[in-house]
Amino acid sequence: MSHAEVLAHAKRKRLESATSRANYKPKPLQLDKPQFRSKPPPLLTRHRDPDGSVSYTSTLRPAPSSQLRGRRRIPVVFVTSQGVPFLRTKKPQPVRLECALRRQGQRRQARVTQAIELREVDTPAAKDEDNWERLVEGLQREEGRGREREGDGETFAAAVRTGWQALGRSLQNERLDWIAKTEAYVKIVEDERRMARLEAGLVEGPDGRWVRELPAAATTTPKRTSVPPSGQTNAASGKEKTKPLIVQW
Repeated sequence: MSHAEVLAHAKRKRLESATSRANYKPKPLQLDKPQFRSKPPPLLTRHRDPDGSVSYTSTLRPAPSSQLRGRRRIPVVFVTSQGVPFLRTKKPQPVRLECALRRQGQRRQARVTQAIELREVDTPAAKDEDNWERLVEGLQREEGRGREREGDGETFAAAVRTGWQALGRSLQNERLDWIAKTEAYVKIVEDERRMARLEAGLVEGPDGRWVRELPAAATTTPKRTSVPPSGQTNAASGKEKTKPLIVQW
């Protein structure tokens, strides 16, 4: 290849590259939109009864067998040391569930500690403060410098007692709410166990026991049939001897 051919080839390549860059149109940047998952419905639905109490009903469970990936697993009801009920459906326990239970237990323990401090620490201190206020007011009246007490006249002890009672009512309502949840969880376990037994082919008898249903042929009463002997006769009567009845099942 001559020098002129090399130059012509290089010139042609530069021209092709320039044409390609000129005709290039970058594609617009497409950002993938995040796929937001819809929030699943809650496991329990809260109801306010006419008498003011709270009750819960199951929203999702027991699920039909068509929605299950494998065999039906019976959940178990657990209660933490702080009294928080929950329904364990699998092992190991999900991390989010553990964190939620830990936070609920810590919040309740903090409120219980606050109630104890209000009753055992703040209440005696408030009584001492009220006694000091009454002593100062008595001395001022003796000296003729008495003045009306500012505020609504509520004592320190009454204010602390009001806060302690409100906190106690809140803890009591929370405890009743957890009891209602526990009853709903127990109902879910019973329904799941009943569904599992029905899917296994069991039936509930009149006595409440679950038994496996037998085919109709297996429940019939066996018939007693006699099998005559072969070649044996009774010498006195000339009739064939008969053996005891043989029960054939």
